[in-house]
Amino acid sequence: MQLAHTCRYRSPGGHDAGVLAADLDCRVCQNGDMRCMVRSTAGRCFVECAECMTGYWNAGDLSVSDTFRTEDQTWTSVSANVDDVTAAGWAPLILGSPA
Repeated sequence: MQLAHTCRYRSPGGHDAGVLAADLDCRVCQNGDMRCMVRSTAGRCFVECAECMTGYWNAGDLSVSDTFRTEDQTWTSVSANVDDVTAAGWAPLILGSPA
């Protein structure tokens, strides 16, 4: 899978405006909006399906990524920002960033 250009910010004023969204397909439900999130206590990034609440640790290849149920976790998460994603080594996933 090509990593470049798989995440983007949703347009201002749209649903979930400001959320770093991934142009990926959830392998569980195949129809959810995928969002880049960060575990607020540990700073670890993951991709979350807004439809079925499946989380993926490996944004580069969801087909091999370990999955988890985000609503079953005892920790909290927030929407990832560019700094979070860059710190996680996912900079090539951000639109407009150098690969």
